[in-house]
This record gives sequence, C-alpha cells and structure tokens, in this order.
Amino acid sequence: KSISTPSPFPYIVAIEAMRIVADTGNKNAQYHMAAIYGNGDGVLMDLEEAVKWCRLAAEQGHMEAIFKLGESYYYGDGVKQNPTEAIKWLKLAADHGHPIALHYMGMVYYEGKILPQDYHRAITYFFIAEAQGIIDSSFMLGVIYYKWWGIDKDEEVAFHHFMLAAKWKYSNAFSKSFFTPYPL
Repeated sequence: KSISTPSPFPYIVAIEAMRIVADTGNKNAQYHMAAIYGNGDGVLMDLEEAVKWCRLAAEQGHMEAIFKLGESYYYGDGVKQNPTEAIKWLKLAADHGHPIALHYMGMVYYEGKILPQDYHRAITYFFIAEAQGIIDSSFMLGVIYYKWWGIDKDEEVAFHHFMLAAKWKYSNAFSKSFFTPYPL
C-alpha cells in the first residue's frame, strides 16, 4: 500500500473559519490566529502576523496573549525588541497571576538589566511563581538562598528549593514554541 498525504483542505477551511471569528473581535479566536501564525500551523510562520493577532487579543484582556505580547517585546519576536513594552505587558500578566510572567518579572528584578536590581522583589515573584509550579523559580530561589543575595544565606532553604526543582525535573528552559494553544 502506498501512503498518501492527507489533504490540507480541511485545515485550510478551519483556519479561514477561525479568521472569520477572529475578525468579529473574538479574543480567543484572535489568540488562536496568533498561535497559528506564531507556530506556522498550516500557514507559513509569520511572527509579525502572530504579534498583530496577539495584540488584538491582549488589548481585550486575553491573559495568555498579554503574556505572549510581553514575551515578544522581551525577545524581539515579530516586533522590535523593546524592554519598556515588554515590562508593561509582562507586569500586567504577572499582576493577574500568570505563572510564567511572574517568573519573568522575578528574573527582571534579579538581573537588574531592565529595571533596577531588587532581590527582595525577585524573591517575591519567584515564590509566587513557584507556588504555581514554575520549576525555574524554585531553582532561582535555591540560587538566591545559597548565594545569600539580598537575604541571609540559608543552605537548608536553598537545598529545599533545589530539591523541589529536581523533583519537578528542572530543565532550565521553557518550551520555545512561540505560542501555546489556548482552549476556546
């Protein structure tokens, strides 16, 4: 038997149907369009088009879109890198409890490159993100407690956070997929 490739027709129809819904202003459909273009799912990857759709959804309060827009400005994916815009969107997502945005804000304060270095704020963001299962935040808390940056050195507490990270299979990397599909 020969293996035939499935027709792309149903996928094309589904993308066009999603575009029609997105054009009506539906923020979930707009975010899905951002994911389609950001990942190149059934279309050529186009990060500028992804950011266009992402911004539309973010401006309507779609939390994952708000985070992704901040991340896009942070890395310069589909837009010119802009730390001020990155912080604006990432902080908004973090203020609404987005776990990875909380980690990003912790890193921003930890590194002190975009905003002034503030280990106490970094620790606060890392603790909140860790409570939501962000492994990278557990690891960073371990580093901070071990190195005694901004707080008293506490190897026992550092070990606890390192063990949490190890238990959760610390990877030191988030998925580089541009957009995570978000359920409608």
